[in-house]
Amino acid sequence: MHVPPQVVAFKIRQESQLAWLRRTGGWQRIERKAAHGWDDASCKQFIAQPSVVFAPDAVETLKRNFQDGSIDCSAFDMQVKNFRERKFSLLGAAVPFGEAWPWHSDWQHENTWHPAHFRTYEFYFHNRDRPCDVKYPWELSRLGFSLPLVQHAVIKSDPADAALALQWIRDWEQSNPLARSVAWFPMEASIRGLNLIFILEMLRSSDLTALLPTSDVEMLLRLITMHAEFVCRALEYTDVRGNHYAANIAFLAICGAVLRDWYSPAKTWFTKFAAAIDGEIEKQFLPDGVNFEKSIAYHRLVGELFLVSAIVLRRVEQPLSDGAEARLKQACEYTAAYTRPDGLSPNVGDNDDARLLQFDPVLLRDHSPLVNLGERYFEAPTLPPSHGLRAATLWLLGDQAARRRGSLRFSSTARSNHFKAGGVVTAKQNDNFLWMDVGEVGLAGTGGHGHNDLLSFELCLEGQPLIVDPGSYVYTGDPKARDLFRSSAYHNGLIVDGEEIARLGTMWQIHNDARPENVHVSTVDDVTTVRAAHTGYRRLQPSIEHMREVVFDARRGMLQCTDTVEGEGEHAVERFLHLDPKVSVELIGDNAVMLQTQDHMWQVICDRDATIHCEPGWVSPGYGVRVESTTLRITNRICDRAVLSMAVAPPKHSFAQSSNSTGVHAPEPVSSSLAPS
Repeated sequence: MHVPPQVVAFKIRQESQLAWLRRTGGWQRIERKAAHGWDDASCKQFIAQPSVVFAPDAVETLKRNFQDGSIDCSAFDMQVKNFRERKFSLLGAAVPFGEAWPWHSDWQHENTWHPAHFRTYEFYFHNRDRPCDVKYPWELSRLGFSLPLVQHAVIKSDPADAALALQWIRDWEQSNPLARSVAWFPMEASIRGLNLIFILEMLRSSDLTALLPTSDVEMLLRLITMHAEFVCRALEYTDVRGNHYAANIAFLAICGAVLRDWYSPAKTWFTKFAAAIDGEIEKQFLPDGVNFEKSIAYHRLVGELFLVSAIVLRRVEQPLSDGAEARLKQACEYTAAYTRPDGLSPNVGDNDDARLLQFDPVLLRDHSPLVNLGERYFEAPTLPPSHGLRAATLWLLGDQAARRRGSLRFSSTARSNHFKAGGVVTAKQNDNFLWMDVGEVGLAGTGGHGHNDLLSFELCLEGQPLIVDPGSYVYTGDPKARDLFRSSAYHNGLIVDGEEIARLGTMWQIHNDARPENVHVSTVDDVTTVRAAHTGYRRLQPSIEHMREVVFDARRGMLQCTDTVEGEGEHAVERFLHLDPKVSVELIGDNAVMLQTQDHMWQVICDRDATIHCEPGWVSPGYGVRVESTTLRITNRICDRAVLSMAVAPPKHSFAQSSNSTGVHAPEPVSSSLAPS
């Protein structure tokens, strides 16, 4: 891959500077400089000024909405109680309860990364005696669990929870000298730096600073300064920049906005990195608002990073360009479009549970804080009203956003959306929902956080997730499991002769073999038809052509999938349907099954030459977690050319009642002992 000369030059300069800092004790000098930059007087002057990040009336607005019941306090109280008592999990693993925080350890697998220069660590072990995953100390060191305690203290006007959170942060500082522990990775430092800014600005917005020692404010300012000094020197600038660089520049721009009148280098951070955000938004979000990494989890993270940046920059009278704001609005619209009837996001692409807006006690795959903030910030009639207010919105936009709900008239997002640049189709109506991938692999065709999911789909019927993307599970902690969860067979697609639709490369690479072709999307009344082919099997000898057509009747809750496979000779074809763990299965013939949840039933019926195998599988609802589920593996032996059909419909209904554009009809329904009489 050709790397632009400016990137090569940047990397040479950066590596030279980092080597010099390490050789000459430069990081210790920066640490001392940051400490000397804040004395008692400057801390008091700083804290007396209004917040740059949060709305001037944020605290008053939050208290009023908690008191009048606009926001339910009970979930917040329970979350804070669990954090206070250290009864919480990160990445699916309970954080150990005890005096010492495991800042440097994967406590699940009892592995510790001892203090050292941050460039000396190795995280990618393919042949190891026992598993270990650096994501655990990284996630713990992001300090996101401290933020709800400070928020609770501010709303209740009680400093106890804030003092506890600050005690934990001080413990982290003492264990992690600048650039000399496993926690000092630029992405991690950027997210942690933003969380520290949020905590500082919450305190600055409240009356709690009078009840806390000035040394706590000094600690936060010192840490934020050190983090910015580190990130600006270890910037993750490459030729294809993704969520890491987004976090770097969002942190430096916001930090610059907060500190530019108090700490001299912050003026440069603000000027340089606030200007960089405009262009990066238009690079990382495609013209229809879909993030180019092709991971829904990272779409949310980058959307939050840049939307918060936009709000802060507008507050300091340095707004983004109209084009960048329009792209961010489109990103929020895509977030609303992919939200399932159960309020969660499909688990498409990689997912490490990363998020910026941790003010609300919502499930990790509930992206409503981003939608809620977007609809209020953009005053967008194209965004649907989310359910109630989110604390993140009130912090960032204040009373104006809270009252805006009564003055704006929202229309629902379109029932069917084709995000052409992003290669995604969504359709929803009456608690029936379809998400389908008709785009390239992600990260500009290099893979990154994308998976082998071209022509795969997610399906919810009657509000129930039915056919789902199994998710991601882990990264470096288990390379074999990572490859399994990003493989073609772990998506709801079709493979030929056991071959991946695109070859898996390194841990963050998928070859650009499978590119979409002849994509056509149409919606007539309530029926959306998606037709597309891909190039992935043209590399085989002899080459194979695959075209898929999906017809989704959103009103009646029925889906028909027709695959046309063409290639010289005999071939083994497998189609996969990964079922939500709540779905039970009864085989009612070689080519039909009945699916059942607590309240509903559906048939899956395939062409007569197909055989359905019910096999054990896994679904990962979040990083580090996997749940047993059932996978339907549908097999056919074909010769030269075959048209393979599959339909999902409620009992006693059939797609035979409505034909698709090819004239192919799904099989008629069959009987089952589960079917109602």
